[in-house]
Parts: sequence; structure tokens; C-alpha cells
Amino acid sequence: YGFSEAVAQAIAFGGRDTARAYGAAFAQAAAGTSDQQLALAQATAVAFCQGGANSRAFAEAYAEALTVDPYTGCTVLSQARAIAVATCSGGVARTYTEASAESRVLGFCRQRYPNLPGLGDFNVSNF
Repeated sequence: YGFSEAVAQAIAFGGRDTARAYGAAFAQAAAGTSDQQLALAQATAVAFCQGGANSRAFAEAYAEALTVDPYTGCTVLSQARAIAVATCSGGVARTYTEASAESRVLGFCRQRYPNLPGLGDFNVSNF
């Protein structure tokens, strides 16, 4: 939890430039080894489970990452969603699907890559 919270706070307080910097790092991790992808997915799942400002901050960074490398970014985001669904309590997991920032990011992936495994429709009824 500590890493995800620290990243989310840095993005939230650092503004657009910080979101871009973390987005570039997210894109690099998504394009990296399977261990790097899993670490990013797990950190993202924690932020999604926390909901609120933390999930919005991660979504902002993902929006940047997806402009760099949309395919691997969406694949890792799909993995993060699966981890979040498996580990969050139902009510908390729903908070990130209902927030506009997260919905835009997830919607982008769904529109660009509708056949990615695990993406589903990304609506509350999936939980």
C-alpha cells in the first residue's frame, strides 16, 4: 500500500507534469519484463481498491502512458482490473469504475482493443 499511496500523492500534488512523468514510467514498465508488468498491475490494483484520489491519480498517469504505448498499457490495465476484482471488497472495487477519470481510461482501452482478455464492459454489473 505504501508505494501506491506515495505515487498517488506525488501525482496529485505534482500536477500535470508529474502525471506525465509517472505516465512515461508506467509505459516503460508496461513494455518491460513480465515482472515489471506484474508490479505495475499490482500497484495499480491497490490504488483502484483504495478508490478516490488514489485511483484518480493512477488513472491520470495511465492516460499519459496509453498515449505512449496503448496496447501494452491496456493489457497491464486489464491485469490490474483482474487483480483489483479478486482482492478488493465489492463496494470499494466499484468506486473506481464509477469515477469519470477511470472510466475514460478504461473506455479508451475498450474502444481501442475490445478483444483484450479480461477487460469486459467495465461497468458496475461486472462486480
